[in-house]
Amino acid sequence: MSRSNQYGRIRRRTSGRQFSGLLSGLLLVGCHGFRAEASVASRAEGSSELRPLSGASLSYDCPQVLKAPSRSFLGRTDAGGHLAVEEPAGGRWLHDGCTVHVEKAGFVEQHYDVARVCTAYSGNHCLQIDLLVLLRPIGSPG
Repeated sequence: MSRSNQYGRIRRRTSGRQFSGLLSGLLLVGCHGFRAEASVASRAEGSSELRPLSGASLSYDCPQVLKAPSRSFLGRTDAGGHLAVEEPAGGRWLHDGCTVHVEKAGFVEQHYDVARVCTAYSGNHCLQIDLLVLLRPIGSPG
């Protein structure tokens, strides 16, 4: 439906449904969220069998850009050794100068440059990290 406003211009009414559809489309096209997926396992000494490692902590730091006093926490693995983090656009700003850390008490900590584990970018910001990590117990042969 159209009608004139006080300035003589034609103004078209937009239904709420049309507006929400337009807004959803813009969000899908213009905004990219952050996603991190990790599977963490360990191997019992003398065994070739991998077992999921629950409670492993994933964090990151970006010393070239962020002068934070500590690492930023991403999350912990569940009972199956998996972690999945999904955040809206602007939630995380990781780039190739950042490092992802995987650690658990009693195991040797692992570090991964974002440039090696990022699978999707928007500009120079990483949108998705995929990790498959094997943590070995402290004191076990390397």
